[in-house]
Amino acid sequence: MAPAGTPAAVVETVHRAVVGALNDPQIRKQADDLGLEIVGNAPEAFRAMLEDDLPRWAEIIKASGTKGD
Repeated sequence: MAPAGTPAAVVETVHRAVVGALNDPQIRKQADDLGLEIVGNAPEAFRAMLEDDLPRWAEIIKASGTKGD
């Protein structure tokens, strides 16, 4: 994630660095050992996933009565 208005070139540079790290065999093994699934999708796909997920999680949190402190 990055602040709104972050230049596309900066987003792409960070994305490439993160995907590079996520493709490191040691990182993959550590993630696998923790039961994590590494995706490393494109920034646009990540944004779409968040836009789909946020309303659902907001509803779940609201229904649970959870309060932020």
